[in-house]
Amino acid sequence: MKKYRDKTNNVCSVRKWQQVFENLWTLLFLTVFGLIGGLVAPLASASQESLLEGCYLPGYSQPAECGFVEVPRKYQQPDEGRVRIHVSRVRSRSGETLPPLFVLAGGPGQAATELGRFIPTAFAAIIKRRDIIFVDQRGTGKSLPISCETASLATLQQTTRALQSCRQKINPLLGQLTTRVYVEDLESVRQYLGLDNITLWGGSYGTFSAQAYASAYPDAVDGMILDAVVSLDSQFLAEGAVYAQQALQRLVELCQENTGCQHAYPDWPQQLSAIINRLNETPLSHGQLQGVTGLDLAQFIRTALYSPISASRIPMAVERAYNGDYSMIQGLAMMAGSGASNSMYLGLTLGVLCQEHISEQGQEYAIAKGQKSFVKHSYFSFWQQACGTQDASLYQPFEAPEAIEVPTLLLSGELDPVTPEQSAEQARKYLPNSTHLIIANSGHIVSYQGCVPNLIAEFLEQKSIAKPECAIRQGSLPFTL
Repeated sequence: MKKYRDKTNNVCSVRKWQQVFENLWTLLFLTVFGLIGGLVAPLASASQESLLEGCYLPGYSQPAECGFVEVPRKYQQPDEGRVRIHVSRVRSRSGETLPPLFVLAGGPGQAATELGRFIPTAFAAIIKRRDIIFVDQRGTGKSLPISCETASLATLQQTTRALQSCRQKINPLLGQLTTRVYVEDLESVRQYLGLDNITLWGGSYGTFSAQAYASAYPDAVDGMILDAVVSLDSQFLAEGAVYAQQALQRLVELCQENTGCQHAYPDWPQQLSAIINRLNETPLSHGQLQGVTGLDLAQFIRTALYSPISASRIPMAVERAYNGDYSMIQGLAMMAGSGASNSMYLGLTLGVLCQEHISEQGQEYAIAKGQKSFVKHSYFSFWQQACGTQDASLYQPFEAPEAIEVPTLLLSGELDPVTPEQSAEQARKYLPNSTHLIIANSGHIVSYQGCVPNLIAEFLEQKSIAKPECAIRQGSLPFTL
């Protein structure tokens, strides 16, 4: 059996999937992706914790505590009013007082308090001994939510128009929709709850937020789990074409290594190229797929690579589409589109991406990188067009810090088309106390798979993994034949 070593010579083999596929789509666009210190206004601490009231989180059957923490609207001008940040806390089953786990959602644009379904899966071992705390970033959940409607089967052009309209909607709140503001909100919540130390779990963009917080407040962080890593100096939107092509090529190799897949679909990579060229000349009108270009179809395929389950269906879907049957392509597109529209607050998505990750220099880089990719530079261009023309002074990217000494476990999926292993390796340059596990045949977000929930709990307690070999063996990718 093929195993993938981490970068400290540890090995972890995991079961490719459990019956939690819906969890992956909850973190689907976890595409992706703070350094203001000492600006938090003094807050009351543990005595105010009683203001949290009983509640239940979506996807989790056990009781939780929910409430709001008031924070400055603008940290640099704390007298200009206050806003309410929504917080949920689930108590540990043992009642122990280990540093609680703060869950930082992905997107950007997901609400942390809507990730309760991860407690019995990814956090099943952690909840035994730690409280788990969810903090909705501004623009999501119940913290000044900004929702923007997009159709589940929209083309790139249609979605761009919808997001451009949304861009006008968020203008009054634009300065609040940043990673730097979220860092200060997290610190406000930590102070409010009277916590000396916390641990962090971030998925995709949540890994970016976690690193930003740990860089600003290193003494407050006892350990981090970063799943699907976006480094602080990442150009993940511009690199998106390279990452997508890399994931597609790995899928081609896995199909070639699988006798059934290779026999059933020997020509599917060439067929995919032919379909993309064909639709770029004559857009598709088929069922609910109307006006779909080759680049639209390429993005459907890229999105399907986020999950091993949907990725395993790509060869059959391509072969059928080549012969005129686009029903499986439509199914993959609907699966991805519904996952995004149901879980994302796109106002925050635009706020973060437009102010931190879109620039003219990035466009030039994306065009160069996209030359040999099946998606070209459409991933970057899509978000650039959605952001539209904006004041250059709003662009405030992050830079890599000198070092973040916090013990950190990095997790990467081998098939991840947006935050692959080299993205985590880029972050390791300033994370000297890190361990990196690369999970074979897995996509975007792996914390819920096989033995990984136990490994992340062990790492938070021991700051290392004594025996990274997982007891659960892994099979091959279950291609649809």
